[in-house]
Amino acid sequence: MKVLITGGAGFIGSNFVHYWLTHHPKDKIRVLDALTYAGNYENLRPIGKKIEFIKGDITNREQLRQALKGVDAIVHFAAESITEETYLPIYSPAGTRVVTFGELWTQQAENNRAVRTEKGQAVFLRGRQTKVLSYLNGGQWMPVKAITRHKYRGKIVKLSQKWGIVEATPNHSVYSSNLDLSSPKSNPELLVVREANELRKKYKKVDRDLLTILAAYITEGNATFNKANGGYIVEIGQKEKKWLEDLGGLIKKKYKTNYWISRGRKDEYSFYHLQVSNKKLFEYLVKTCGQYSNGKFFPNWIFDLNPKDREFFWEKLLEGDGTKDGRYTTTSNKLANQLSLLLTLQGKRYTVFERNHPKYKRSYEFKTNLSGSHRGLNKRKKEEVEYDGWVYDIEVEKTHNFVCGIGNVVCHNTHVDRSVFDPGSFWKTNVVGTRTLLEEAKKAKVDRFHQISSDEVYGELPLDSKERFNESTPYAPRPDNLYAISKAEADRVVRDFYKETGMFITISNCSNNYGPYQFPEKYVPLLVTNLIDGYKAPVHGDGRHVRDWIHTDDHARAVDLILHKGRPGETYLIGAENDRPNAYVAERVVYLSGKDASWIKYVPDRHSNDRRYAIDATKIIEELGWKPEVSRDKFDDGLKETIGWYKKNEDWWRPLLQRKALISDGDKKGFAFMSLDREVGKTKLSFNPGETVAKNDKAKIALEEKLLTEENKRRFDLIKNKLKTKKWYSQTDSSKRKELMALAKNHRAAGFVEDLANRPDVIGDEKQLKLIKLEYAPKKYPIYGIAAWFEVETGSGEKWAEAIYSWGVGPKSGVRFLVLIRQKGKISHLALLKDNQFPIGARVYGLAGGFPKINESVFELILRKLNEDLGIDVKSESTKIGEIVNLGRVMPDAGMTSNHPLIYAITLDVSEKIFPPIRVGEAYDFEENVALWPVERLSELVNKVDDSYFLAALTRLTLGGISNTKLF
Repeated sequence: MKVLITGGAGFIGSNFVHYWLTHHPKDKIRVLDALTYAGNYENLRPIGKKIEFIKGDITNREQLRQALKGVDAIVHFAAESITEETYLPIYSPAGTRVVTFGELWTQQAENNRAVRTEKGQAVFLRGRQTKVLSYLNGGQWMPVKAITRHKYRGKIVKLSQKWGIVEATPNHSVYSSNLDLSSPKSNPELLVVREANELRKKYKKVDRDLLTILAAYITEGNATFNKANGGYIVEIGQKEKKWLEDLGGLIKKKYKTNYWISRGRKDEYSFYHLQVSNKKLFEYLVKTCGQYSNGKFFPNWIFDLNPKDREFFWEKLLEGDGTKDGRYTTTSNKLANQLSLLLTLQGKRYTVFERNHPKYKRSYEFKTNLSGSHRGLNKRKKEEVEYDGWVYDIEVEKTHNFVCGIGNVVCHNTHVDRSVFDPGSFWKTNVVGTRTLLEEAKKAKVDRFHQISSDEVYGELPLDSKERFNESTPYAPRPDNLYAISKAEADRVVRDFYKETGMFITISNCSNNYGPYQFPEKYVPLLVTNLIDGYKAPVHGDGRHVRDWIHTDDHARAVDLILHKGRPGETYLIGAENDRPNAYVAERVVYLSGKDASWIKYVPDRHSNDRRYAIDATKIIEELGWKPEVSRDKFDDGLKETIGWYKKNEDWWRPLLQRKALISDGDKKGFAFMSLDREVGKTKLSFNPGETVAKNDKAKIALEEKLLTEENKRRFDLIKNKLKTKKWYSQTDSSKRKELMALAKNHRAAGFVEDLANRPDVIGDEKQLKLIKLEYAPKKYPIYGIAAWFEVETGSGEKWAEAIYSWGVGPKSGVRFLVLIRQKGKISHLALLKDNQFPIGARVYGLAGGFPKINESVFELILRKLNEDLGIDVKSESTKIGEIVNLGRVMPDAGMTSNHPLIYAITLDVSEKIFPPIRVGEAYDFEENVALWPVERLSELVNKVDDSYFLAALTRLTLGGISNTKLF
């Protein structure tokens, strides 16, 4: 028999594949999996030669037809979206604005708690105040019902046309200009929105002189800090001197500051520069409009001006760009998205082109003077690029579409569960994928189809009841559990198809599975991997949540029996009657791992954590003769086997640790990172120089480092006293003030808090009323980050929240580690490794409350940087670490940041066999995180590099930082 297993690279699916090959070795197995969030080909690698694997999607009919050739039976486990940095227009009581999907998620998750789904997370919005621009007889602002997101690793499709530019996963539908839904892969002519209804009745008022200054700065300006004299310089360039003189007059009038104009030449062109040295203007423009050309934007309140003032602003932008034919060019992606909405609000017909010149930055050119009909060919460019991160979708009332991307491209919201399916038009959701699979299976004359479902479709049971789900229990999934809702709808589709066609179809609903190949974020493997690494086992809430735990082997045997003996059209519930509270499961895992009860830790409960599931499996037991062999009577044996598997297969689960976990410590509240965060052990062992990492046991080593030196204490006192003088600080909630003080004591975060302490209460015409929240970056990025959200009020009384991100000076950071690489006893290369202590931008996720936990030891950080940046396997017997020397704290360039990092030098003996290819760093401004130089080029390097961290560290190193080291 040839069996097709959809979703066979997931946890339960891959265990079923392993089971089937063992018990039916003569059968042929074909696996179809899209390898998105739940799928992992590593689950199948040990048996890769024994199966046929197809990477594909169940919604793709052509792929299905290929996968179904010669198939006798199907076991269907398989149950996508817009990228995180894509912008979309939003309207709310705070006003009209353009935000990324990631920013929208962060903002809405503050007030609408995120819930789990099978593939990711969802936020259901209360009320109808937050609206997106949607296509309905032109552009209409429509309420957002929900925002969903999930992890995606694979190719995304980028469509670039004269109408707009958008990035989406291959399965996210976009509308074509003839209103048909299409896959991005087909590269249709895009439907875009060029008009939008106005919701605001009362427009904001503005000084047009300010609009003129903003437009000029956005188009041709930049802001720089002069290290030599401490000046805050705003510079605007233009070929028309009179235009700059008029602008200078406006600035002098408004900001009471002088200006000067100088002349320059570039190639055969002459141009003029207007310069102003004024800190207030500098800070206002940088904060309101960005600092450099590719990061420019305009303040969101521009959207809420009356149409005449918006038109004035647009004309001033064109004036600054020096064009008179309605063309405007920018290198800023955000500004391009903002202009798309601005021109749409103005009802302008426009085209936008993306330019990628090899010698210049990527740019976006808008054309607005389009006479008559849109002439000329629409060159449709399609590009597939690799992506690894969150992808998003939005559920919109009535229209089920929203606009996003440059040019306001109309996209379909793919997560709406619908009961009506049009097979000749397009797929809508994962439910539609099931219908598509059924139709193609029928055409291919497949004998049997088995649908794998879940017990979550029945809802939850009272904790203290003896009731159990059975085949007659009506479906009642919780309304905030998207996974259960989609599974319930998919089951209905399967039953309807059986009634329509009479095809041999069966369904099974199974309880909680555990066993090998389960993602380490799930409960049993989370317990096991925590204990393997020496960290406590978490128990959520009161620990009384009950699940019917079943081993994947028992589940696989049940499906096997259903396929061979089950009756068509029947549903079979699979459960082991192994009802166990989560606290009991944690206790057994801890005990079987050789530890005592002190290794259990209670943490805050998860949202939407159902109290009890329990299944009555009488039907499958009596009708098919199935019974659980591992799950109930041998629960400890099953747990032992699972613990042993995770101990033996660390190479499989460690790369998957970038998942969400909740931590709690004493009186500190639990908080969420998008990765497993661990408690730091108090025991610190010494490292033996000259021995391999393997011999020293990497997992138990922590490098001794004094964090609270006298200097740190003095610095903390200064920060504390400075904060107490700020009005915004005194108005901040006491818990947030306490959190700030905790950050100030942390050597990694003190610089950021010091920057906040130096911020005035009033900046420009905006008052910083109070600090309302602190957010922390996920540890999925090899850097740390903090964002401080302030409540801000303008002179006109408008209020909103605004974030200040750590290290706002830009993405370039200084060197933290100097690695002296020895080959055959001689130093051959110097590697410079950077460690951004805080990231830039809005990739910062919400904090559930509590203090930061930045707990990677310096030694662990060094090992990771050597592996990630240099590609050196620090576990290898042929790699030896010599000395690790703390070269002290280094002061950065004046005016950049108040962060004072510790610099380290490391000697590393590496054999030629494993030494990576030489990558000679030519980017002396340190754009990259790693640079590697042959030692003979160090003199050249020193003369070119402008990096105070590196130069200070190299000076200390040559003065005797490491023994027996000669660099020059």
